[in-house]
Amino acid sequence: MFWLRRLLLHQVLAAIYPHYKDTGPECRVSKTKDQIIQEALKFEYGGMLKSELKFLYDFCIDKKVLELGSMVGMSSYVIAHVAKEIHCVDAWDDSLSHLKEDPRQIDAYTNDWLAQESPPNMLESFKNNCKKFLDSGKMKMTQGWTQNVAHVFEKEAYDVLFIDADHSRKGVTRDIVKYYHTVKTGSPIIFHDYGCGHWRAVTQAVNDAVRRGLIAPWS
Repeated sequence: MFWLRRLLLHQVLAAIYPHYKDTGPECRVSKTKDQIIQEALKFEYGGMLKSELKFLYDFCIDKKVLELGSMVGMSSYVIAHVAKEIHCVDAWDDSLSHLKEDPRQIDAYTNDWLAQESPPNMLESFKNNCKKFLDSGKMKMTQGWTQNVAHVFEKEAYDVLFIDADHSRKGVTRDIVKYYHTVKTGSPIIFHDYGCGHWRAVTQAVNDAVRRGLIAPWS
């Protein structure tokens, strides 16, 4: 399901995006799409499926991308291989204090970390995983709560906005209101986990925004 100037990304991407194919211009990068995605999946944290990473790879080719919620850089890494540029925004706060309104998300991360011998350092992991893109300038990063740094970004500066930060209804709504103007007229916003039963608040927030007229179906 797509949205004009705002776009929904469901867990089962091929089913909602019939034009999606498992192909891409591998000649643009030194590695194949599958190699890049397999490398990203080894980052372990990020909550992205292989099919979702393939979609982002294809969709973000030659685009200027703004990503809200990057964690250790799983999606950032894939997008950076094909996009013109990507700007990543995240709190990178291992205390998860920025998710105080989203206990379900805190529980999800905490349970993942408890299964590991040592929890990750989100910021250092992101920097290490995406070092070559940060060093080259193709990737920029802004650390902070999304609601506190929105003023940094100019109106209609990006071709794609990918929202995958606070998954609470309030948090998603806030990100829509504060960032929808950052994409060009007619350009998409991608909402990760829309339609996912575990993250119902994402679906509720996006549907609310549709009813309010902030976003409209892609036709």
